[in-house]
Amino acid sequence: MEHILELAEKNQREAWEVIRKTDVMNIWKSVGAEINLVGSLNMGLLVKNRDVDFHIYSSPLTPPAALWRWRSWRKTRLSSG
Repeated sequence: MEHILELAEKNQREAWEVIRKTDVMNIWKSVGAEINLVGSLNMGLLVKNRDVDFHIYSSPLTPPAALWRWRSWRKTRLSSG
């Protein structure tokens, strides 16, 4: 049981680090979108599967705006290693 709890703590710490390094939440917020962390990480239940789930609400989402957001995220991702 202790091994599972240690694994969960490690994976949750890594997930939060990815969120911090990519700055995904601030990128979406900077263009007026509402972004909510949902799922296992939000509830403190992430153990083995390293998935991070968000609900993102943005109106209207036009193709140019979506592309700009993706490029912002990609630029941050590439620069953070």
